[in-house]
Amino acid sequence: MNIKPLLLTVAITLTATGILHAGVEVEHAELKITLPAEPTRETETIEGPDGAEPKLQHQLIVNQPNGSIIVWHQDADANTDPQQALEAARDAIVKVAGGTVSEDKEFKIEGHPGRYFIVSIPKKNGEFRVAYVFANGRFYQILAVGTPAFTRSESTNEMFKSVSFATE
Repeated sequence: MNIKPLLLTVAITLTATGILHAGVEVEHAELKITLPAEPTRETETIEGPDGAEPKLQHQLIVNQPNGSIIVWHQDADANTDPQQALEAARDAIVKVAGGTVSEDKEFKIEGHPGRYFIVSIPKKNGEFRVAYVFANGRFYQILAVGTPAFTRSESTNEMFKSVSFATE
């Protein structure tokens, strides 16, 4: 029995079923992350609240059959309270989703404050899984939205675990 064709068949089968997770390592400003596929890059102008100056939001987007990954960063105002801003960001997602928070916790990554949460999307039978981080004068969002099978998949878990910041 020739082992090479057998190994090739196993590798193709595992890749097709999503068991092997070859990710794409990306740097996004100072954020390093492994995404499940090559992202598209977009920049969008976000209007500031109550007449505040608009901000540029730099986005990485990966669309897949059962959901999407959106990673972005934007500069924060100099007088921003990170904890209040992280809570406000969570509350905005809850409002958009029209759902409820099933998990919500504060965390730190390499000393930077963050907030992780999961919000249901009842009208779509889906959910948002989000981590916001405040680091070096910027807000970063790591978001998976789609079916629970997508947002809680092994590749999405690996993406959230892979987050780190470049050191200068």
